[in-house]
Amino acid sequence: MIKRLFSHFKIRSSRDNLQILLSTHSHLVVDKATPETNWLFYIDGNEAKINHCKDTEDLRSILVDLGVVPNDMLYKDVVVFVEGGTEKIAVFPIWARKMGIDIGGTSNVGLINIGGETRLKDNLRIWLEIAPNAPTEYLVVLDSHSSHLVAEIQNEMEISPKRFRLLSKHGIEDYYKPMLIAEAYKAIFNIDVESNEFHIRDGESRTKKMKEILDSKNKIEKDWKVSVGQYVASRMRVSDIDNELKKLFRKIKSMTP
Repeated sequence: MIKRLFSHFKIRSSRDNLQILLSTHSHLVVDKATPETNWLFYIDGNEAKINHCKDTEDLRSILVDLGVVPNDMLYKDVVVFVEGGTEKIAVFPIWARKMGIDIGGTSNVGLINIGGETRLKDNLRIWLEIAPNAPTEYLVVLDSHSSHLVAEIQNEMEISPKRFRLLSKHGIEDYYKPMLIAEAYKAIFNIDVESNEFHIRDGESRTKKMKEILDSKNKIEKDWKVSVGQYVASRMRVSDIDNELKKLFRKIKSMTP
């Protein structure tokens, strides 16, 4: 509705040579496509003041004043929403760096953890309501099990399919080399496991198998997936990284200025 309203205003102002002023307290009608059309009215002491938004940096300041967008989304050129902490903290930054692409940390590409599979449905909707208010590009990267959710959200929230990238595998652990997982279990948990125990057939979840082995040895720790992910990702060569993920990192790089 807001997009249609803006489109109508722009058509009318151009066609009829009109200047249209829209006064609002809502961040939803801040025009992020053309920052220079925004003016901020505010009270400073006993004076009413006006600030003209001249560019994207001014727009970021306005959005901060309104308390609309988290800092992670304001000071990055691109934001990538990922399903969990393993992707954010461990494997994505490490694998991308091996390809000469800097994401996460202090780079200009921010990684935001949606909150894991159990909270994905609710949290993703919240983030996608916030994302359009940030003057930055964004991409949502999810595992294959989220295909129905993505289709539902695209239809419900009228979000372009280009904002989403669905991976072909069930979980990020499905991209690990089994031999390196076995090494990680020995180094981190002091468990001897044959690498073939981590092999999976189509439709199986490696994450589930990895957890079952740790459960059987009473070795489950908080953030175990992140620890294993860091170990495995740091020891994988560029040639070991799945081509699907290589294409994803190149896509992210192409989104940066």
